[in-house]
Amino acid sequence: MLDELPSTLRYDIQIFRYDDVIKSSKFFRGPQGLVTNVIRFFFKKCDYLILLPDDQIITQGEENDKIYLVLEGEMEAVNPDIEKYITLYAGEYFGGIIPRVKQLYDIRAV
Repeated sequence: MLDELPSTLRYDIQIFRYDDVIKSSKFFRGPQGLVTNVIRFFFKKCDYLILLPDDQIITQGEENDKIYLVLEGEMEAVNPDIEKYITLYAGEYFGGIIPRVKQLYDIRAV
């Protein structure tokens, strides 16, 4: 349904829907507070994924060229080599865009 709307209206709706996540996320903050042009750019360029519990999005040791932002629910980062577990909540981000960098964790939906 959103795909039928003009793109600018679609982005405004998405930004409104996730307003609380945007305001709480360090991803969208600059020295002066929220960076509106970064927020619009992000929502214009992003792909939305719906994951079920245990769906894995990143595999340890693989290269990744995407940044992910948790909008709803929780993700779990697991590194079995060092027995480290991290829970990621709405507003937190993970992944990376630096080429040839291996991921340190398996990341999956909880």
